Amino acid sequence: MPRRITSFSNETIKRIRSLEQKKYRRAEGRFMAEGMRIVAEAAEAGCTAETLVFAEDMAEHALLRRLVAE
Repeated sequence: MPRRITSFSNETIKRIRSLEQKKYRRAEGRFMAEGMRIVAEAAEAGCTAETLVFAEDMAEHALLRRLVAE
């Protein structure tokens, strides 16, 4: 279910941004993929997205809608 985020101090954004640092990626056992094409390729390889973050104006993009449906 899409949820609007309006602040960089949002806990979800903080958690995702922390994954820019190797120590947090290792500690969490997670990574961040940026860009619809790489996210789609990861999905095709069997990876499941925990969280998708996107700009409002991209909400109707066909590839994004497919990723959200998966």
